[in-house]
Amino acid sequence: MSTVDDTIAERQATHGSFVEQAGIMQAVKDALKTGSSYASMKPEQREALDMIAHKLGRIVTGDPNHVDHWHDIAGYARLVERQLAAAMAITAGPQVDFQSLAAGTITAAKVGFGRGE
Repeated sequence: MSTVDDTIAERQATHGSFVEQAGIMQAVKDALKTGSSYASMKPEQREALDMIAHKLGRIVTGDPNHVDHWHDIAGYARLVERQLAAAMAITAGPQVDFQSLAAGTITAAKVGFGRGE
């Protein structure tokens, strides 16, 4: 069983110096907070940016070829993308050509109502 010190030594090989990381990560996060849209962002968007900044810090202080860093960045971006896409789908709803529907040239099933959605 490895000790905490073993884990720290192992992580330093891929992540770099914790002190160096912390300085870079905090500088990136501070810069992001100066953006005019930052205050209006949802908590999950701000958290994703924080985590992406964290991973960027690991890339530039540790092993830039460690694929997990890049994979994690894509994952945090994907989480926000899913949330935004779901919100857009709920807000937009189905697009309906009511004139064609009333004229009988298109059926309710073809516009996403009822069976066959």
